[in-house]
Amino acid sequence: ASSLLKKLLDESMRWRSQSCIGLLELLAERYLESNKRGWAKTLHTAAQAIIDHLPEAGVEKQRSDSSDWSWRREGEDEKPDGDCVLRFLGTLARLGFEGLRADAVDTVIGTPKVYEPADLLAPALIAGVDSGSDQEMQHLWQHCVQFLLARSSAPPPAPTDWRQSVNITCKCADCRELEIFAGDAAERTHRFRVLSLIHI
Repeated sequence: ASSLLKKLLDESMRWRSQSCIGLLELLAERYLESNKRGWAKTLHTAAQAIIDHLPEAGVEKQRSDSSDWSWRREGEDEKPDGDCVLRFLGTLARLGFEGLRADAVDTVIGTPKVYEPADLLAPALIAGVDSGSDQEMQHLWQHCVQFLLARSSAPPPAPTDWRQSVNITCKCADCRELEIFAGDAAERTHRFRVLSLIHI
């Protein structure tokens, strides 16, 4: 069962990360309810497989022609989200897999292009998804805070193109002048005649 589950997760995490983590949650819940012997090792192996594939979850990559992905439907690829990540960390905490949990946090922090701190992780942390409140979660909080502080410490870059898309139906000289100004990529300001301002 352990090797079969690992193979399933190895082959599915890139495209079905949320479903894979949901499967681990379900198995962990059943294990904690029944405390079946032997399942701890299987769940540990499954959790490790998920962590190994966290950096590639939802990342587009061309599939080889030899792979049989015919069962997949276009547009069904799952992107990881913050709630899913925190639920995974919560599952690891409930299973007592603290070492794996630390590895998972380090992997998430080390892959900011997949697990974006501001738009993906921070909202889930603020929402209070149950994932524990220990050193690992503090580490994740600090990562998000440092990212946001670093981003806000510098002003956003100035636009390189000031062009605006406008649809002006009026064809008078004043509106034509406004349309030309709006379509100019370099001109930031423009002076109009006073009488023109009344019309515009």
